Amino acid sequence: MLEFTATQLDEIEANVFERYKRDLAVYFGQKYSKAASGQDETRLLPVVSRAVAAGRQLGLKTTDSMTRYVALAVLVNEHFAELPEIGRFFDFSGIDPDLKVHILSEALIERLGGA
Repeated sequence: MLEFTATQLDEIEANVFERYKRDLAVYFGQKYSKAASGQDETRLLPVVSRAVAAGRQLGLKTTDSMTRYVALAVLVNEHFAELPEIGRFFDFSGIDPDLKVHILSEALIERLGGA
């Protein structure tokens, strides 16, 4: 049986996590280039990295909610969560953080679709 030390597992997790952030930067850079101000993955990676860290701090657990959170940071404004209204919404207890991001992103999509 193959066994890993705690340090090795931490390194594996860090590498997987870095790959995940890179993949998100590539995805948004290619799929939403115009909306992302034409930024390529190299310029998006720091934004994505900070958004993923913020999403983890909020307690996001699903890939869908993390992708939505990163999308808000990349396509709307990296500092969207610092807006008082958004901060109060995220601080509200009793609603799962993943659901909060889903509600917020759907509300924005609906609003933009109706604009």
